[in-house]
Amino acid sequence: MDFIEDIESLAQAKSIQEILIDTHERIGMILDQLPIGLLIQQKQGILFANQTASDFLGCSQEALIGQHFLDHLDPVLQKTVSEALSQAFDNEDICKIEKIALTMPGQLRKIYSVVIAKMPWEGTPVVQILIHDITKQATRRRQIENIIATDSLTGAQSRRSFINYVEELRERGDIGDCGIILWDIDFFKNVNDTYGRQLGDTTLRSVVWVCEHILAYRALVDQPDLPHPMLARFGGEEFVIILPDIDIDETLHYAEAIRRDISNHVIKSEDAEFSVTVSLGVVMGDIAMDDIDMLINLADKALYAAKENGRDQVVHAEASMSLPPEGRRVSRMTKRQLH
Repeated sequence: MDFIEDIESLAQAKSIQEILIDTHERIGMILDQLPIGLLIQQKQGILFANQTASDFLGCSQEALIGQHFLDHLDPVLQKTVSEALSQAFDNEDICKIEKIALTMPGQLRKIYSVVIAKMPWEGTPVVQILIHDITKQATRRRQIENIIATDSLTGAQSRRSFINYVEELRERGDIGDCGIILWDIDFFKNVNDTYGRQLGDTTLRSVVWVCEHILAYRALVDQPDLPHPMLARFGGEEFVIILPDIDIDETLHYAEAIRRDISNHVIKSEDAEFSVTVSLGVVMGDIAMDDIDMLINLADKALYAAKENGRDQVVHAEASMSLPPEGRRVSRMTKRQLH
């Protein structure tokens, strides 16, 4: 009788073991089908990775076991994620990293959010790392931001985008003097009156195209290691440029190149062929110390002087210059008269 009971116990144990193995496999299959990457990791390395995490990290599930999540991150990201892991292990806090970028060999750059939380686990402490692919959401958000930041007619940046960029430069703290070029199209009202508003819009796009090609040379060839210059539309036919970390001679050089190339550019349509000129006011300033409104105000004085002196020229700002009449001031964000 005892022998029969032992056989029954062994059969029951084997059945339970088979059920546990089957359950483990089923759970593994369920976890593998999750659209969220899941890593279970102790301090030394990864204990479990589902298929989605394997796909995200570009490594097989078997190969991930024993590796560390930090091994798959750029050095810039490792510090942030390491601090989050330590906080989750030590304080049992749920840590969320809103956005990290990963680029696996042969794959496009992807954007992920990561949630790290400690798990109840016997023995060694472990955390679960949930990895969400938010590339599509981030792309949509960036597209919306670009729409807001860009002038829809000309493709230049918006005034808001310009001010935000100035703040970014200010926060960096390592930018030297910046050149500000404020410019507008001479007699632009005559273009609209003579050729119509549609060709007037074409004119605006054309001068922006010429200007951006000149600035692209600085950003890509001349000074690729410096923060990029920015061209923004301030309204109507008025534009502003910021050139980070530059001296006055080079700023005047770029301003003159813009004046020359725009005046040489021919705008064509089926019924017309003409060119326009621009007047430009230039000012230098330390973004970390000087108020941007004050710098725009000085550039506005120089632009007004260029207009009064005959247009189609570059003028370097001086504090003694007269301020444009009320209604013609870019710096005061009022609608300027077309002249």
